Amino acid sequence: MKRAFGHTDLESSPRPTSRGCRSELEDSDCRRDSTSSIESGATQQRNAAPTVVIYLGNTRKEIREATFLRDVWTSGLDSACMVCHRPFNDGVAPPIRTLSFHRREELKPDRISITLAPVAPQPLQVMNRHFDCIKAKKLKYIPISHPWHPLVSSSQQSRTESLEAARLVYQTPVRTLDVLGRKLGPVEIWHDYLSVPQ
Repeated sequence: MKRAFGHTDLESSPRPTSRGCRSELEDSDCRRDSTSSIESGATQQRNAAPTVVIYLGNTRKEIREATFLRDVWTSGLDSACMVCHRPFNDGVAPPIRTLSFHRREELKPDRISITLAPVAPQPLQVMNRHFDCIKAKKLKYIPISHPWHPLVSSSQQSRTESLEAARLVYQTPVRTLDVLGRKLGPVEIWHDYLSVPQ
């Protein structure tokens, strides 16, 4: 079952799955909850809501997997320009959102999370900048655009959460960064799965 991430759909109560969970995304959470009842409350809480670590500039954010697509495709990665610190005017100067690895933190992701070790050695770092600021600072990035996977396209068009689509949206840019980084050293990319506010 997919969960819609439009504003009105979020407030309606989802139908329970066969395990009593509210959505396909939370089935894995429920499985973990049922097997971890003897763990401490803090550990249970962490297992109940798996998160993805993303740096917005140098600010560490934890985005719940269950709402990952909604957060990254709406305003969850928004900020002021990370060069001039002015806001963006989407009609005139929308953000150029680039991705790289945040090199100061090593990830130890859960194998059942969308981060899947060893796919992401470090968290993603998102940089929002005006195009004029990128030009003025002579910053370089590699634009990556490709046909969207049908699951990702379907989730985006229907505004629904899907664990498999979230996995693809996260892992595709991460794998691209990893391959390019091995060949070219640290790089920034613009990737349409995460760089274009939906």
